[in-house]
Amino acid sequence: MQAESIMSIKSISRTLSVVVCAGLMSVNTHAAAIKDSNSGLLSPDIVIDFGNNLYTAGTTINNQFLSSGVTFGPTFLYNDIDTTFLPLTQGYLENINTSSQPGSIFFALDVSAADFSWRTNNGTTTFSAYNDNVLVEEFTWDTNISLTSGRYYGFKDILFDEIRFSIATRDTLFTLDNLEYVSAIPIPAAVWLFGSGLLGLIGFARHKS
Repeated sequence: MQAESIMSIKSISRTLSVVVCAGLMSVNTHAAAIKDSNSGLLSPDIVIDFGNNLYTAGTTINNQFLSSGVTFGPTFLYNDIDTTFLPLTQGYLENINTSSQPGSIFFALDVSAADFSWRTNNGTTTFSAYNDNVLVEEFTWDTNISLTSGRYYGFKDILFDEIRFSIATRDTLFTLDNLEYVSAIPIPAAVWLFGSGLLGLIGFARHKS
């Protein structure tokens, strides 16, 4: 009976996983890009404002924020000097070697939404969301500071683990700040919690019989 119960739980787990994944796929078909918004996500799980005086200006930023679930690469540098590209006085990320493309934000786990403050001093930016190195959604926007009215860009209602940036015009300065994101549904935890409850019901039924 115990072996049959375990097999039942595994079968139910597989079924629930298929159902949840199918639901996420249906969400992906209704993906929403965040374009030049005046405000960020309403209820993010994580917000990274890059502090103030955390690092020396010009420090390359890659895995310093891994504890918050993100890494960066390859051309993100730390700064906290006031700039017209972002109307903020706290720390932010930028590029000094403007001949290189910015690169990516990598999320340690899948997320369902993410946005950030973004400015360039020239040209358009293409924002691309990837999951397991497969393109999920992308859009291009004129991010020239003289033309943007908001400052938040990103994606929501999709499943992704990376956002890539590509600036159309070379020799362009970018600034990135206030990264925030929402974690994806923890499918395995939910499935095994359900399985544990099922085991309890099976044990109760056996006890009554």
